[in-house]
Amino acid sequence: MRLPNLILICFAILARRGVHAFSRRTARSTRNAATYLFSSPSPSSDAGQSGLSRRQVGELAIAATGLGITALGTREVDPTDYGLWGILPVGTYKSKKTIRETIVPGKIWTFDQKFGILNVQVPLRMTIIRMKDGLFVYNPIAATPECVGLVRELEKEYGPVRHVVVGSVALEHKAYAGVFAQKFKQGE
Repeated sequence: MRLPNLILICFAILARRGVHAFSRRTARSTRNAATYLFSSPSPSSDAGQSGLSRRQVGELAIAATGLGITALGTREVDPTDYGLWGILPVGTYKSKKTIRETIVPGKIWTFDQKFGILNVQVPLRMTIIRMKDGLFVYNPIAATPECVGLVRELEKEYGPVRHVVVGSVALEHKAYAGVFAQKFKQGE
């Protein structure tokens, strides 16, 4: 979905007439705020009031700006970019270069990405093993476009990813496993 469409949807949702729970007219009414949120206002209580207050317009502008910044921050422009880096915001942050090495030709491969805090950078490793029915992925890493492309190359030659397993209690593998599994839906 494009950014202008998201902003318009945000404005449409927040500008509904039933969302006057926090406007000044609630103080004049005997109904509580929840009543305004979940029911449309009566015509008599809405007399003389049309449109949004300055405060509501300001809040919508701030919300739309935040939504725009978030959308820009999650774009993956380079093959090494990981748009969901905010889930686990540690070094190398958004850019995660993937290095594939062949351990046993035609059978076992490792994929490494840098991972760390401050000046302590360590490799984060995923292992792929060829099985009879496809590929077995052990401890997935960030599914950058580059990483997904390298795995797709293996899939073309050796069959689809059939199994994605997290065999570690380390947060860095758990945070990336769900996104990786979504990229390769044939896996279990």
